[in-house]
Amino acid sequence: MSRHAALVGLGLLLAIVISGWGIVSSESLIVGGETVFLEIAPVDPRSLLQGDYMALDYVVAREAREAMDRTADERDLRWPARGRLLLRIDERGVGQYDGLLREGEAVPEGYLPFAYRIRGGGLEIATNAWFFEEGQAEVYEPAEYGEFRVDEDGGHILVGMRDADFQLLGELIPRWMR
Repeated sequence: MSRHAALVGLGLLLAIVISGWGIVSSESLIVGGETVFLEIAPVDPRSLLQGDYMALDYVVAREAREAMDRTADERDLRWPARGRLLLRIDERGVGQYDGLLREGEAVPEGYLPFAYRIRGGGLEIATNAWFFEEGQAEVYEPAEYGEFRVDEDGGHILVGMRDADFQLLGELIPRWMR
């Protein structure tokens, strides 16, 4: 076997292992993560190139962006490029923005950490779109909350959409994504 073929084979094996690890990690988060709902603001229910989807923003993200803007000039309050927000969880399971969780700080009872990143100068907390099968837009029109699974470190994944009464719209993680 030539050195070139061995390197190609090793690269392919590495890609398979990394992909497999990502799938297993996401599956364990979906099964074992804590459920939290974030209030959403649907924007655009259609993309001609990508099919049907709902563009998303989150109330929590808006509040965090406002807090970040207020502290932008204060040296000791600069936000790291990656970090965790502190979400207070209300009696309905809805996450409410309650500040930035500093490195080494413990998460108080009744709160969850929620990972964020700053990209292109803007704060992002989660996916900005929910994709669904073509022709299903009306199913998701009443969406008020995104349903997330969150791990103890603040890692999260969007698994579904809920209406104002927390009724599931469509299904958790659509069939085509499984």
